[in-house]
Amino acid sequence: MKKILITHVDLDGTGCAIVFKKKYPDIEVEFRNHDTINKRTEELIREKNLYDKIYFADITPSEEVGQQIVNDDKFVLIDHHVTQSYLEGKRTYNLDYCGVYLSAIYLFGNIEENYDLESTSLSEQEKAFIYSIDAWDTWKLNSDFRKNGEQLNFLCFYLGLENFVEEFKDFNP
Repeated sequence: MKKILITHVDLDGTGCAIVFKKKYPDIEVEFRNHDTINKRTEELIREKNLYDKIYFADITPSEEVGQQIVNDDKFVLIDHHVTQSYLEGKRTYNLDYCGVYLSAIYLFGNIEENYDLESTSLSEQEKAFIYSIDAWDTWKLNSDFRKNGEQLNFLCFYLGLENFVEEFKDFNP
């Protein structure tokens, strides 16, 4: 069986794709925007038996659609957007960190225990990559990583989403 990641069409979404590829090299990745996420989610609900796990990171469906999957163990919803408050109370929902940060904690740390990236098994270089995206995506203007995040954002859109993931999927930022 296979796994699929549905993620957003921005730097944070590509970061999610990269950390998921680190953990699951064969994961299928789809980039979605808000105008297609609900329809695709409804398709995945019907097709869920084709997958071991269905992940959403940095983008999740509307509350109306999301309520159908929020308590289904087949689906994992990782998000940080205030508009998805129906996820309140889930450890994979936190307004303080971006999607890639939460994804890294979920995949390589213990999200049930803490949100400390330093307690993960990731290298210092990998952590710096994630901190940079987090500083950019969550507007941490005073972060030492903000400038790196800005440069990664430029590079992401210069290369294109899939090429950016391909370049960084082996985590040699």
